Amino acid sequence: MSVHLVRVHPVPRRAPADGEAVVTVPGTAGMLLAALPLPPGGLAAVREPAGAVLDEHLVVQADERRWLPLADVVIGPPRSGSAALVSCDANGVLTTPRGRFQIRYEAGNDASAWVASFVHAWLVAGHDLPDLVNVPLCVDCAGAGRTGVRLSGEPAGPAAA
Repeated sequence: MSVHLVRVHPVPRRAPADGEAVVTVPGTAGMLLAALPLPPGGLAAVREPAGAVLDEHLVVQADERRWLPLADVVIGPPRSGSAALVSCDANGVLTTPRGRFQIRYEAGNDASAWVASFVHAWLVAGHDLPDLVNVPLCVDCAGAGRTGVRLSGEPAGPAAA
């Protein structure tokens, strides 16, 4: 199943473990994102986190239709029936209430799902998405190394509430 709960924590003083990524933005402390596969009991069976949690959201592949109404982040084209705050298609286009933004890779591997989760956490923390346009982001994934990305695009409409 392509459904994960992602917990976002302050960055620890260690390298990311399997199923984790650290995303850093110049001038900020960054965020540790941890993808947790859902246990057989679903969301109700997920254990409480240890330590501070900055954000927690459900990431769903677009073809998992029964989970779309609960999705906070959709990986794949935006779908009807989803109230996701962020979606990211196969071309690395992020769709948000603030507009559409393209993920541009400067180095490294595809990290679009991690970037989409980071954007969700960034918005939930009260930051404005246009603040990330053309800013170098570093995504450090366990086993995949570091990926440099920038977002390009133009914001649309007023800031999301």
